[in-house]
Amino acid sequence: KERKKERKKEKQEDHDMSENTFDSPLVNKVVPFDFPETGRGNAVTENVHRGDVLLEIPLERCFSLESARKSEILTKAMEKAATNFTPTHDQYMAMHILLEQNLGEKSKHYQHIQSLPPSYDLPLFWSEEERKSLLGTTTYAETLSLEDEVMQDYEMLKHNLGEAFFKEQDITMERFRWVRATLWSRQCDLLRPAPETTRLRVLVPEFDMFNHSSNVPLGSSHKLNYSRGLVTAFATANVQKGGQAYISYGSGEASSSKLLLWYGFTPLNEGDNPFEQLDVTLTSQCSAERAECLKQALFASAHVYLRKIDSEWEEAKRKLDTNDDKEENMKYKGEAYLPMVVNVLHAPKNGESGEFIARHSLPENSPLTSSLLAYARVQFLTEEDCHDPEIIARMLNTCSKLPSTPTPSTECIMDDANEVGALATAVSLLENLRNNQPWVENPEESERLAQDDSNLDFHSRCAARVRGVERRIVEKASMEARHRLHLAMQACLRKSFSFREGRCGHCDVCKQSGCPWVHLLAQKDGEVQIKASKSNRVAISGIDNMLPLRAHLQMLNLCFLWMTGHVETRGSNDDSGQPEAKSAKVLARAKSHEETWPMREDDPINERAVLVCESLDALAAKGLDGSNGESNAHNGEEGEMLLPGAYNRIVRSWSTRLFSQLTTSHIFSLSDANAIAQESAALRRRHALSVPTSEALEEIKKYSPVLEMCCGSGLWSRRLREIDCDVTSYTTSFFEDDVRDVMWFDNTMTCEDEKAVVVAETLEHNKTLLLMWTDKGGKGNRGLDMVKCYEGETLILVGEWNDRTYGSYVSFLPEHGSSFSISFQEYVEANFSLVNEVAVGNWPMYDASLRVWKRREPLRPKTP
Repeated sequence: KERKKERKKEKQEDHDMSENTFDSPLVNKVVPFDFPETGRGNAVTENVHRGDVLLEIPLERCFSLESARKSEILTKAMEKAATNFTPTHDQYMAMHILLEQNLGEKSKHYQHIQSLPPSYDLPLFWSEEERKSLLGTTTYAETLSLEDEVMQDYEMLKHNLGEAFFKEQDITMERFRWVRATLWSRQCDLLRPAPETTRLRVLVPEFDMFNHSSNVPLGSSHKLNYSRGLVTAFATANVQKGGQAYISYGSGEASSSKLLLWYGFTPLNEGDNPFEQLDVTLTSQCSAERAECLKQALFASAHVYLRKIDSEWEEAKRKLDTNDDKEENMKYKGEAYLPMVVNVLHAPKNGESGEFIARHSLPENSPLTSSLLAYARVQFLTEEDCHDPEIIARMLNTCSKLPSTPTPSTECIMDDANEVGALATAVSLLENLRNNQPWVENPEESERLAQDDSNLDFHSRCAARVRGVERRIVEKASMEARHRLHLAMQACLRKSFSFREGRCGHCDVCKQSGCPWVHLLAQKDGEVQIKASKSNRVAISGIDNMLPLRAHLQMLNLCFLWMTGHVETRGSNDDSGQPEAKSAKVLARAKSHEETWPMREDDPINERAVLVCESLDALAAKGLDGSNGESNAHNGEEGEMLLPGAYNRIVRSWSTRLFSQLTTSHIFSLSDANAIAQESAALRRRHALSVPTSEALEEIKKYSPVLEMCCGSGLWSRRLREIDCDVTSYTTSFFEDDVRDVMWFDNTMTCEDEKAVVVAETLEHNKTLLLMWTDKGGKGNRGLDMVKCYEGETLILVGEWNDRTYGSYVSFLPEHGSSFSISFQEYVEANFSLVNEVAVGNWPMYDASLRVWKRREPLRPKTP
């Protein structure tokens, strides 16, 4: 009985529909109205509730491809065309609307055409000056593309249909631009029901007056009743009479950039837009094998990503009360937001190499998509890898999984080298996008400009919104990629330093070298060299500049601590396999980058190392560290870089070399480690045993005039003179060959009797004594002899001190450090008080600082 009633009702409705005239909707509870916030839209003519039918329009009233093909004028024109051609959907529709417009009142679409706006506010119609505010955005690039598309379509149609036909129908470029804008801004896509499930694109009268709101649940505002040939619009909220009814234009066109491009506005007054995204088009030349792998990997990654979103959506929706009408839960009244995360625009034909073009959409809520990572992972494969079925299978398996935790498991990555290289590639890509955004304001400033109601320039406000959103997405994606890179490096280091077997330390060779792993390192050295080509790919991926200096310094210190047996895995009762160090004291020296630290989270951090490395990075960013050349000539080799620029560059290079080997072999080359140790020693001799920083130099300048004894190569004196510090520096001839092979400060003087110089300079000129690393290996009385002769009040020392060193990590190094003898340190502590300590740059496995001491009791003056 119910089915009979339903069929009877449908027959009656069909009968009523046939009784209606062509221009009358079946249901109409809206009327066009000019709203101050949004402009022209649809106002409800009575109080409506969520789910009420607002409008029903028969399909026969709509402009569609089907109606265009029935146009007699257009059909005849195509029959007379000089060549056989098939117009695109929008070309067909554009010509159909223009020809119907020419018919005037004779057209059955006359009322619909009359309701269309005479002009549009899309960026396509902005002036060149106005478009400049969009430079660097996707909207700007796509506007130029649309401009070319319109021009090409117009010329192509004019060529095929004939200039005479265009002149007869008065189809000008201006009118053609108008009709294309009409289609972009007013067409809607409707889904045909199963089993067809294809999209029907139509221009619906009266319905095309609805404005968009990002608050409307997806899929809830309108649908196609295909069996009855109707387009139905529903109320998406309870609206009082005279209020505006909204629809959703769909998630794919609801980002600020797309809304501005296609519709001429951005959601300025709606707060957060959940559909914000940034489109990134990537082009690469690919072999046939790589292109095929890319297609499969992108499909697999997109499928698993969207499936995860959908399942999470359904789970959240299931947990909600069906009667829950809280605003934050309204989205669950509709469909899940499933972004088009990737679209392959062009790929080589099967079996051929060529250009591969893919557009990645980065949604703001999760901008580092699995598809972008899949793209980077495949691109990091070598050509040899792309021909290996086993490697390709592993890659596709990796791309079809999503990690359940922020730290990907082994099953969710190809291998450490590929993951690190891919993430580095992603970071580099995103940083390039960021650098290609030419505007100077940050996202917060852009949003403030967009929300400035006092600004009557609507175009500039919309452009500011787009700039802010796109900068925000790039920065968020870049931050997430860097975070993932740090986690991948941390996981690799954890594996590498978790060896339980191969440690010796008992034989004479191990004891003499100070390395309990020397046999394992020697055994694995050949394997590391075999994988050199792969590790070199990681090394040149850009990680040297993506990580801060403190991360590189930490990496080197960890490698050398592991070599000397100060990093070991946990005991047999702990099966975590995580490495740890023997003492908190050692850890406090090595840890300087929390994000890549592979050991315990609660291990103490070397705050001074963090501060000094950040200071050196800041100098490098400003080009003030000597990396861009010296302002004054020096006596070194032509183009030679001095400290601190040379230190920053070489530490990054060393760290990258060893870490890239860890990604492929989970151990590094013994020969490379030895080479780095030798290079470090040579650079310390040539430049300085501690690296000068701006803060340290300024601290010394406070106590000018300064006497620097044992100045070595004079690097610190050179830097002090550059900041106008009154410094006098001395070295000795017998010490010269051991410490330096070049003099960086031309005013350095040589003396034979250091004690006499100290007495003369400090008494006569009241100079502050500055000493650095006076006692080689922490032994001898050279420093003590000079400080005993010094009668001044202030003493400045640069070097290690007994309360803060790496200790005797190898047998030939003293616990109190390698800068000053223990007797020197005891004398200073007994006669001076420490008043300040400033961080300086340190070479690997050193922990020096600058310390300012004040004499406890003034000495009785002596005659010079």
